[in-house]
Amino acid sequence: MTYTTAKTQPNSQPNSQPNSQPLVHTRVTKGAIPELIREWTLLSQSPEVLRKVNAWKLPGEPVTDLDDVLRRAGFGCAADDQEADHYLWLLVCIAATDTLAARIVLQRIMPPILAVARRRGRITAGGVNVALSEIIGTSWDVIRTFPCERRKCKIASNLVRDSEYHAFVRHQRLRHVTESLIGHEMLSDVIAIANENTGESELTELIHHALQAGYDPDHARLLLRLADGQDIEAIASSLGVSSRTIRTRRTKAVADLRRVRQLLL
Repeated sequence: MTYTTAKTQPNSQPNSQPNSQPLVHTRVTKGAIPELIREWTLLSQSPEVLRKVNAWKLPGEPVTDLDDVLRRAGFGCAADDQEADHYLWLLVCIAATDTLAARIVLQRIMPPILAVARRRGRITAGGVNVALSEIIGTSWDVIRTFPCERRKCKIASNLVRDSEYHAFVRHQRLRHVTESLIGHEMLSDVIAIANENTGESELTELIHHALQAGYDPDHARLLLRLADGQDIEAIASSLGVSSRTIRTRRTKAVADLRRVRQLLL
């Protein structure tokens, strides 16, 4: 599997002729990637597709090839290119309601997605092909549901990170947390909160954003200790209070977290 990383300024003039080789290419003839590349080639050659993309009125001159859109969205550019990052953010905003935009974004993040699949494939049953299928499907959902109103920078890295988390980590982590909280009935509500399409990668991120919105740090510390598997009696002993006090604090912490989460949506 190979791909090019030719650097182009995000708002440079598009090429007058279509590229002879797509930015993402492979010598492999079977599987998801060659199919996606063939699909991309067909899309790039479609005048209707190009008219639709240009109708979005994205920054820069009209494009004549979809690879120009990838370059403007940061393909092959430095990770801290803010102009390209903003261009990709605009694409992701459109992708919430437009499948073509989502497909372009998926192509834009394909190189790091392939890298994740190769790395995860070494420890995934079925190897790279299974890992690739998992993360591509997950990436599509992550792109279509990305919370653009709250996350406006480092778009490519956030998309890849979220995709890897949801494809390979989230279910195992939530299962571990759930198992460690057996008998802690109120903490099941915390897991539910983290699972309600928050757009965050994990419970700690939800609490992190809640803290920025004024959530009580003592509540955060308590929930994270419980999520780490510490039992109520041990926490009560370490704080010099009764287990009943901890249960009361836990109830309030969960209620406040749910309230703050509603403000974040």
